[in-house]
Amino acid sequence: MIVGQTHYAGIADGRLRFQAAFVLCAVAALVPWWLGKSPPFLDYPQHLAQLDLWRKMGDSGWQWREHFQVDLFTPYLIVYGLAQVLSNWFSDDTAVRRCWC
Repeated sequence: MIVGQTHYAGIADGRLRFQAAFVLCAVAALVPWWLGKSPPFLDYPQHLAQLDLWRKMGDSGWQWREHFQVDLFTPYLIVYGLAQVLSNWFSDDTAVRRCWC
């Protein structure tokens, strides 16, 4: 038996263990997002409200429209856009949860 082969086999086993542990930890980190009543960050209600406001901005009959404007220079623009599309099929809560995970 060649010593180098044993060494490389040990590295491969260690990598496999690390990858399995990484996947397990990643799945465990998502548990609070899906099992909790609300995701574990404090501004979650504000994100839901902004998604709802963005939808209402398209309604010309909405009485509060003149008091708000859509800010396209937000770091959340892609998330809100994706959540807006997903909210056509899911609830706002589910759409935002899917975008943040």
